[in-house]
Amino acid sequence: MRKRATARFLSREAAFLLGVSLIQNAADVIAVVDTAAQGDFANVDVDALTLPEVDMELSEPVLLTSQKVYAEPFSQDALPANRSGLQISAELAFDYSESGRLLSVSANGCLSPSMPELARLIGVNGYMANLQTQWLPSAALSEQSRLNFDEDGTDERLIFDWDNRRAYFETSITCHQYRGISAGSTEVGGNPEVNYSWTKDSGELAELVAEYDTGKTRTLVPDMANSSSVFPGYRLSEQGSEAEAVTFAVGISNCTPQEDAVDANSRSFPIPLMRGWSIATSVCLGILWRCSIDLK
Repeated sequence: MRKRATARFLSREAAFLLGVSLIQNAADVIAVVDTAAQGDFANVDVDALTLPEVDMELSEPVLLTSQKVYAEPFSQDALPANRSGLQISAELAFDYSESGRLLSVSANGCLSPSMPELARLIGVNGYMANLQTQWLPSAALSEQSRLNFDEDGTDERLIFDWDNRRAYFETSITCHQYRGISAGSTEVGGNPEVNYSWTKDSGELAELVAEYDTGKTRTLVPDMANSSSVFPGYRLSEQGSEAEAVTFAVGISNCTPQEDAVDANSRSFPIPLMRGWSIATSVCLGILWRCSIDLK
């Protein structure tokens, strides 16, 4: 008597997701097996192993995976009028968990972690697909960025530990010395130069604290009375003294999109960089960014 057997095959997308999950959790799986084996792998009961449970996002959200910063002019004698007059000075790479949660941001060049941007990300618990705009421009425009970009390898990294409400900024370069951040090593992967931690109240961000390895502390507190969906209000203090605040001098008006606006579905597009914040005002320097967005 012949028995019928059935085989179940994964789709190409599901197999890729399984492979990504296996790679990201390989260390935990190996640790579980080593503990059970105690040096004798022949006697490991596979069915008795307690393997990591991984949340997955199956809706295929559109996520930002890379961002290129064009902020270095080809000629120092002229102000660039468009992208053709600029050369790349930094490139950011974004890594996610299987559930679509941001795990880290790595930079070839200078990254400049923004506490307001971190607060915005914390507001959606790291799921960038839930933001109306993913990762607003947040990179240092130091002239050193281009020099570091020309060297291979990762110069800086921002790592998130969502379960423990912490994030860590590591740098191996000197772009941020003016902010009191000095690299402790010539390679990332050591002790972080900045430790971020946050608390919540009724599910909303209550306070975001940045502790520098020099002993300096900066604290961001959301100001819901001065907030919009695009520009969340906040007050930022350093060593207990207010250093920065976003407030609105007049009410917020909605803008009507122009019919001839650039197609919002474009996967590669320039964004004007806003820099030079003051209360209720900003200055556009005309520096262009180029974002590459891929399906995750």
